[in-house]
Amino acid sequence: MKWLEINNLADDRAELTIYGFIGDDWWDDDANTDKNIRNKIKELSGKSLDIRINSTGGSVFHGMAIYSAIKAHDKPVTIYIDGLAASIASVIACASDDVRISEGAQMMIHNPMTWGFIEGDAEQIEKEAAKVVNALKSSKEAILNIYESKTGMGRDELTSLMDSEKWYTAHEAVEAGFCSEVVGAPANEALENSFKEIISSHAIKDTPRVSAIYNAIFTQSTPKTKPISNQKGNIMGKPSNQKPEQVGTNENAIIAQIKAKEAARREAITNLFDRFPNLKELKNQCLLDSEVTIENANTLLIDALANSEHVVVKEGQEPVNTQVSNPEVVGDRAMDGIKAALKNRAEGEYDYSNEFSSITPVSALMAVGAQNGHMNSMIGRSHTDIVDSLIGDPQTAKDFSILIKDFAWQKALFAYNIAATTWQKFTEQTTVKDFRENETYAIGSIGSMKEKGVDGKYVTQTLPDAEKQSYGGKEYGLIIQLDRKAIINDNWNVLEKQAQDAGHSAALTIEQFIYNLLLSNPVLADGKPLFDDSRGNILKYDELVEEVWNALADHYESLTAPNSKETFLLINQKYMLSDSATRRKAIELITKETGKESKSTIDFFAKENLITSPLMRGKPEIYLGDTQIVQLGWVGKQGPQLRVEEDFNTGAFRSRITADFGAGIIGWRGAATRRPKS
Repeated sequence: MKWLEINNLADDRAELTIYGFIGDDWWDDDANTDKNIRNKIKELSGKSLDIRINSTGGSVFHGMAIYSAIKAHDKPVTIYIDGLAASIASVIACASDDVRISEGAQMMIHNPMTWGFIEGDAEQIEKEAAKVVNALKSSKEAILNIYESKTGMGRDELTSLMDSEKWYTAHEAVEAGFCSEVVGAPANEALENSFKEIISSHAIKDTPRVSAIYNAIFTQSTPKTKPISNQKGNIMGKPSNQKPEQVGTNENAIIAQIKAKEAARREAITNLFDRFPNLKELKNQCLLDSEVTIENANTLLIDALANSEHVVVKEGQEPVNTQVSNPEVVGDRAMDGIKAALKNRAEGEYDYSNEFSSITPVSALMAVGAQNGHMNSMIGRSHTDIVDSLIGDPQTAKDFSILIKDFAWQKALFAYNIAATTWQKFTEQTTVKDFRENETYAIGSIGSMKEKGVDGKYVTQTLPDAEKQSYGGKEYGLIIQLDRKAIINDNWNVLEKQAQDAGHSAALTIEQFIYNLLLSNPVLADGKPLFDDSRGNILKYDELVEEVWNALADHYESLTAPNSKETFLLINQKYMLSDSATRRKAIELITKETGKESKSTIDFFAKENLITSPLMRGKPEIYLGDTQIVQLGWVGKQGPQLRVEEDFNTGAFRSRITADFGAGIIGWRGAATRRPKS
């Protein structure tokens, strides 16, 4: 069956089906990869989306990018869990505020995991294992951020649930805050078959829990597990480029496909080494080892060239060794591929067609050195000598710093964009010139236009000083660093993790600032707090009941312009900010009132505008209308910025990732909150 599918339900609505494994699948060009799904969603721009999920999970990095693509869609998204949303698929399901789960469906959350083994001596195994552990911990923190934002549960509670591998029935998923409501089973005959194919075809079958479920449903045999080996490992998914045995698949077809893949691999490696006849032994080693991909072979070739005193080039081919007459041409060609590869890495993607996709820091530095005519300084030398030699050249150090800066910036921006924040939904963003106080006011404060006078002149309307608000900008940031030792160790993880944390930190800093601003009930230019009895925007009720929304509707209807009590502002309710428990209560009220005539409920709220945040936990809800209330002003360019403090001319690359912004309340009309009567 087709795992990824689009159905156009109407001119303004479409359905996207995500069934099966999340990530690369070399048996299926239309697999559920981040790139495929992102492209599908882009095709559906301007349409509301129904996304149907039935998946055991897969790659964390693909899943996170898919989550981000769904969150960024320009129209409302409703997610349906048809059969199973397990592992990273449960994270994808959190990308919408409106998540509906079928009566018989389930969700499962657990810790990120990896399959495979590590080869090498004791020291190598220890280092590689530490990298894997670090990646797993980082992935778990990212997942916890999303679960916490979605459900409102505490971090410790969610950690415990993930540690124990928590399975949810449909009703339990709603109660926990992962889903909005339980719906009837989808009218789709393919669902039953797809569930069987999903479990029988992917590595998650090899976990004892799912293996037992599979055998209980589809077979009478005793559950068995088959260990899977993968040198690189694959977090929360199956080993890359491997496909477990499929139930009911023709054996001859499988063998034919495997042979075709192997033939393509061998042909690509043969072509790669064709120019270097003296590296025949290395070529044969790559051909004989079926686990060596074309990317692995390319890396081995670069290392061999760097450590060879003399490279024999096939007659008729252009030389690429120390006697290159124009090394800039070689460098330019390589740099284009390296820049593209690092951009893909920063965004969690991998381009198998790019020969530099597996480029390491030392190899990237060598390419920069080649571009600057330093091929001779690299031949036959160790990583330490190569790094010391090339970093010692001012131009190479400067160019390499630019390459590093771009990679760090792209990684930070990617982490910033996928962070599970909500402030963007209800906050107006603008830019200001500098950090000084910025004076502003809400649109609508002036009121309606006045008729031109009999003298042919227009009436000058002024805004009372009490309506003008102001806020100043501040600089927030932290330092990231990559030193000579990290380059010699030949691993991007040091810089990558710092940049990722910085981008995520920028997103959380703004989220906390905006919510703290609203919750602090700041005093405005008229000397009164944002929420004040004299404004009529404090609703006195001990709990959320229908009467709260009726009172809110009456309040909005009464709002007039400051200079004309006869000019009504026509503000409508749009957002409710609350914790997950209050949101569930709100959905109950909406469901209860469906079909009734009321100023509140179904016509008053859209479910996607019932926004939850852990920062609202235990606090009365805040209501924001469809007008400007909160404004964030970026100083200069919008979004976090990267500024180089030191390049490698000083021995280490240091840069600041900053978020320069200010935020304030620019108008109280449209803002309201509920407080207990006592």
